[in-house]
Amino acid sequence: MNSVVSPLFVARMIITMVCAVFSAAAQPSVMSEDRVIGFVDYLEQLGEYRRAANELQRLLVNDGPASDTLTLRAGSLFIRADAPELAELILRRRLTSPAQSSMQLRYLLAHALYRQRRYSDAAMELGTVAVADSSQLSYSASLFSSLCRAEQRSWSDARSDLQRAGMLAVTDEQRTAIGALRTVIDESSGIPQKSPFVAGLLSGIVPGLGKVYTGHTVDGVLSFLTIAGFGYAAYDGFATDGSSSVRGWVFGCLASGLYLGNIYGSALSASIVRDEATRQLQMRLRTAFSIAGVP
Repeated sequence: MNSVVSPLFVARMIITMVCAVFSAAAQPSVMSEDRVIGFVDYLEQLGEYRRAANELQRLLVNDGPASDTLTLRAGSLFIRADAPELAELILRRRLTSPAQSSMQLRYLLAHALYRQRRYSDAAMELGTVAVADSSQLSYSASLFSSLCRAEQRSWSDARSDLQRAGMLAVTDEQRTAIGALRTVIDESSGIPQKSPFVAGLLSGIVPGLGKVYTGHTVDGVLSFLTIAGFGYAAYDGFATDGSSSVRGWVFGCLASGLYLGNIYGSALSASIVRDEATRQLQMRLRTAFSIAGVP
């Protein structure tokens, strides 16, 4: 006898099969995301920060609730990989999403801009964070903005940002750090900057004076005596033998060459002194701000 299959039984079988298909299709996606995160952890442990960040970008196709967290981690990895321009790209892309204004993202964006030496742009982003956020992040943003202004030698703005950070400080350690930073900024702002143009101009007026201006007094005095000696020998030669004096032309050419070379050397010396002073200043500022908690 043939059995009759119930329509209800068939419907249940179809529903069960459809659910199984959808479940099987969804499962690999979840496993794939877990595997990507695990692979990123592995790459980060190996120091392969750029590859790890690239792997995270695969998960940022969908604008899900975890996108901020993934973007922050990818941006941080790009910065650690010394690729701040890629960090900026991924952070700006996320910040252009509808209704997206995460202050954490903007803070990290400022870090990426700072690493590119775009201090003014970084300070602008940090100003937004400091005003919009009332948490510990606002304190850090104010400190970071002060560092950016100090890097630009904009001492007044640096002090203003530091004052704002002082008002946001909540612990004795933070207040102590603010006081130390004020001292560093005040001392740094008093360091004179040597100008290559001024150094060259001074040596053009008085040979060797540009070297004295840059702090190389002995070199300046020796340059003056040498050029003056050759110049006098040339003058004496022309005064004795006239315009056909070999001694006059030889020493005249030597004096002229040394004179021009001294102008160039003074400008170069000022440039070297300025660059070294800038390097020392940056190291001191960055060390002081790092102690205060600025990355």
